[in-house]
Formats: sequence, structure tokens, C-alpha cells
Amino acid sequence: MVRKGTEVVSLDDLFGWEQLQQDEQATIRKETEAARSSLKQESASRLEAGEHLANIRKAAKLDKMWLQICRTQLGISVASAYRYINKFQKTAKKLPRPFMAVAKERGYNISLSAVELNPPPQTDDKREMVKYLETVSVPSGGKRVVSIESNPVALEKRAFHEFDLAWQRIHGRANPGFLNRHIGMLLTLAGIGHKQSFEPQAIPEGFFIRPGRPKHKAA
Repeated sequence: MVRKGTEVVSLDDLFGWEQLQQDEQATIRKETEAARSSLKQESASRLEAGEHLANIRKAAKLDKMWLQICRTQLGISVASAYRYINKFQKTAKKLPRPFMAVAKERGYNISLSAVELNPPPQTDDKREMVKYLETVSVPSGGKRVVSIESNPVALEKRAFHEFDLAWQRIHGRANPGFLNRHIGMLLTLAGIGHKQSFEPQAIPEGFFIRPGRPKHKAA
């Protein structure tokens, strides 16, 4: 039960409450209390709040009941509640369960684009999980923190993406010298002083960052 202005609002008074099964009512009571606690620590518990809100939404079958819970029990709008839920669900699809558990426990606000660029390593070591999650989390100031220095695949993706952007902007196919010059400069940069031969290769899945961009097949 919470007080809203001068009005006392109880879960028992919610629209359609009597239509719920006892286990559904128990779930809503438990998850509403947990969500309220998480929302009080919003900056540190976004994923946890999203999980509790998702459980409430599943149990609160009626839209009006869901609206009342958000407004009278949690003091948030339905739109805000769905933002928490969407962030939780999208993050849960990107991170393995052990990583997700650590993220909720420590209150990390995960950057999904950072996870896309730098996928989680395969490990059961909690210290390694914490180390990784710190590189893909957004601090309180709001700026994304991304560290890909230890992930060669992520580095290769980034290098390919930057080259692709330059290639498209200067219409590289109409400027064959661009490709030859840059391959030559890369060889020099790598300390390779003798001639090399290269063949076309298929572009790996996930290397095109822009959605909808077709892959170039190897000849």
C-alpha cells in the first residue's frame, strides 16, 4: 500500500485484482516491492528494475491494472516502465546468464552497441566477467566506455568498418589506385618490405555494422 497525495492506494483495490489467481497476486506483490526498491536506486539498478517490471507486466494481464501499478505503486509512466523492460530484455539476449547476473548484482548500465562491438568472452571466472562488464558499461556521466584492445576480432571489425566508410565516400571502385596505395601503406606500417599476393575473401558475418548493407561475395 502506498500513499498518493491524500489517497491511499492498495494493490487489493486495483482494477481486475480479484480476477487474478493467488499465485499471480503473490507475484505482483513481490515484484512490485522489489521494483520499487530498485527504482529508488535507479542509477545503479536499471537492469534489475527492468526484470521486476517484466515479471509484473506478465502477471498483470489487464492493461488498466498495469497502468495503475505503474502510476500508483511505482510512480512512473507506462512508457518509462517499458523502457526499463526493453533494456533488460535486449541486454539479456546479448549477455550470457552468468554475465547478466553479475551485471544486475553490480548495477551496471550496459551499452548494447559496445557489447555488439566487443562480445563477452567465454569464461566462468567472475573476476573476468566484472573486468569485461566494466568495459561495456555506461558510467553515471552518460558517456559510453568501450575497451576493445584485448579483443582482436572487435579490432578487426572496427578497422574494416572504417575502411568501408572511406571506400564508399570516395567511390573506391572508380579509383583503383586508392586500394593499391592503402594496401602498400599497410604493408609498410606492418614492417613488411617484400611483395605480397592477396586473393578476395568472403566478408565474415557481422562485419557490416550498418543494417541492411549487402555483403560482397568473394569472386
